[in-house]
Amino acid sequence: LTPVTGCYCIPPASDCTDDDVILRVRLSTLDNASTCGTGPPLGYTNYTSTVPAPVVFSGAPNPVTVNFQAIWSKGAAVWIDYNQNGQFETTEFTSIGTGVAGVTPLTANINIPSTALNGVTRMRVRTRFGATVWLPTAACTNPSGFGETEDYNVNIQPCVPITITGS
Repeated sequence: LTPVTGCYCIPPASDCTDDDVILRVRLSTLDNASTCGTGPPLGYTNYTSTVPAPVVFSGAPNPVTVNFQAIWSKGAAVWIDYNQNGQFETTEFTSIGTGVAGVTPLTANINIPSTALNGVTRMRVRTRFGATVWLPTAACTNPSGFGETEDYNVNIQPCVPITITGS
C-alpha cells in the first residue's frame, strides 16, 4: 500500500520564470526563501524532506506571509491536510489574498480547526499570475499557466490556553 505521503497530487507544470515565483514563505518557525522551482514538473518544489516542520496550532490563528515578485498582480493560497488523508480538500483551503503589481508580501491567518489531527502533515503554498482569487478546488490544477507551488510539512499541535493567576 502507498503511504499517505505518496498520495498527494502533483500540480501540472507552470511557468514561474516570468516573475510569477514564490520568493519566501513564513509560518511560525518556517522561513524559507526560494527561487523558481525546477520540479519536476517546472514550477513545483517539495520541501517536505529538507525544511523542518514548524509547529502550528489548531483552534488558533496562525499568521502566514508569502513574498513574490511585485512586477505583476498575484494571488496566493494555502492548503493544509488537516485530516491527514493524503488529499487537499476544499475545507482545508485558506486564501492568502491577491496583490496588485507593486504589492508584496501577502499576509493572512490560517485558522486551523480544533478538529484537525495532531502531528506532521502536508501544507501546499501556491501563487499564480493575476489578481484572481484561488478557488478551494485548485490545489492540483493550474488555472493560469503561470505561478509556483511549494509543499512543506507542518506539525499541528493543540492550542492550550493559559491562565495567568498572578501579577
